[in-house]
Amino acid sequence: MALEPDNVMARDTFVSLLAEPPRVTPVEVEEELRALLAGSARRSTRNAVVGYSLMGAFIPLVVALGASRVDLMVVLTATWAAAMESPCSPTSVR
Repeated sequence: MALEPDNVMARDTFVSLLAEPPRVTPVEVEEELRALLAGSARRSTRNAVVGYSLMGAFIPLVVALGASRVDLMVVLTATWAAAMESPCSPTSVR
């Protein structure tokens, strides 16, 4: 293409390679996708644990400062707990 931009057959071949995905996904591609998704899941889990731990660390502080609405603190804590239990896994590879 670069050396002969007017070559119609080369251009058509190049366009078809870009436009049409392969019929069968190569095994190497599937393995790499699985590895990327596993790494992403590990990072997401670690970040979630850190984030929720930091949020939970503020509960005693708020109580110590004299939270006047204990019912709202219970709702907030229950919401955080429910969010921690919700499944959030990355899309699986076929």
